[in-house]
Amino acid sequence: MVKIGVIGAGDIGFSHICRITDDLYGGQIVAVTDIQEENAARAADYCGAEIFPDGESLIASPNVDAVIVSSWD
Repeated sequence: MVKIGVIGAGDIGFSHICRITDDLYGGQIVAVTDIQEENAARAADYCGAEIFPDGESLIASPNVDAVIVSSWD
């Protein structure tokens, strides 16, 4: 199982989270972060992920194998 973190949990990021959680085998969303705390909370509630305060700490987490970046430029 690949443990995935998502930076940016707005509409596009949440779409990725839903697809990985509901439709794909072999990946699990374990970490999320978003500048808007309500987006991170919605995503974490949906998939049971840990919320991180920023992208740097999410990337540095030993619990994350891969990262999806779906934030604004």
